[in-house]
Amino acid sequence: EEGLSESSPRSVAGAASASEQEFSVRQEGRVIPVSASLWPGRASTVYFAYPRDAERSRAGEGPSHESLGRRRLNYRCAWERNCVKKAFAAAGFRRVRDGCEIAAQRRKKLLEREARERERSVVREIADAVGELLQLRPRGEEVEEVRKAAAAKSWCASWTKHPSAESYATLNRYQKVNHFPGSWCVGRKDRLLRTVARARKAHREAYGYVPESYSLPAELRTLEHRARLEPEAIWIVKPPASSCGRGIRLVPSRDVAAVVPADKKLVAQRYLDAPYLIQRRKFDLRVYALLASVDPLVVFVYDDGLVRFSTHPYTTRNLRCRYVHLTNYSVNKKSKHYVEADDDDDDDEVRLEA
Repeated sequence: EEGLSESSPRSVAGAASASEQEFSVRQEGRVIPVSASLWPGRASTVYFAYPRDAERSRAGEGPSHESLGRRRLNYRCAWERNCVKKAFAAAGFRRVRDGCEIAAQRRKKLLEREARERERSVVREIADAVGELLQLRPRGEEVEEVRKAAAAKSWCASWTKHPSAESYATLNRYQKVNHFPGSWCVGRKDRLLRTVARARKAHREAYGYVPESYSLPAELRTLEHRARLEPEAIWIVKPPASSCGRGIRLVPSRDVAAVVPADKKLVAQRYLDAPYLIQRRKFDLRVYALLASVDPLVVFVYDDGLVRFSTHPYTTRNLRCRYVHLTNYSVNKKSKHYVEADDDDDDDEVRLEA
């Protein structure tokens, strides 16, 4: 069953109106909204409605309501993001905590504190050593493993970072995660560069739009050689696995050898120094797509897109001003020229429709 852990047959409570946008889940009996599967012969799947702020309803028939009975409908989430939590809650999910929500920094501090405690106790060190010889573990570790094992089987949906290969291998068939296996091949800039290079060999003309790119530090010498041949060129250098404009810098050819580190993973691309502009400002177009299945290939493209603008007029005289060269909202919201956009304004973000 899609998104539901099984233990009892379903009972349909009745059809709901298609105009309904929000579905309150009755806790007594745990009745949830469901919709028919896209694939013939498969069971119904959990119905996710548009949030009220979207001011729209899903196309097609409205959902039915089913009683969970003894089945569980739980999710786990690594981040405290209201949009994710509210979407799950509106669909009838309950959150379970199995440790994935602990921030990496907090987890690191916890491990360091436990290490210091072990160092202070000679008796505990001896006990651990004896336990290892006898293949025994402290009672606390056994309890924690049992708790995590129980939690691992109690959730149906997971919204976390990219799972490990071991995590994929231990998934039950009713458990869904928010990443496809191997999606790093397009999710990381360095892996995407490698994937595009491989595809470009087979279909060179189709990938003619991709700018000249280098994966550093492996191709640093090649980049330095190209920079010497074109002293007027500009290169944009980015971390391979970052977002929100963090770590991005523009480097002219004359500074490549001195500025670009030789021991750090980066991606360098030829900067398009004569871009299209709107009102003298850089912009980017975002079209949102949902990849629902790889085989068969099923992709949903959202009708509305987004246009994001830089807050300063474009120029190449100042390569250090991030408000000129980047269009990230997280960057430009800090500019003194930033103006919050609304439905009737054409300031920072503009909606587009396909």
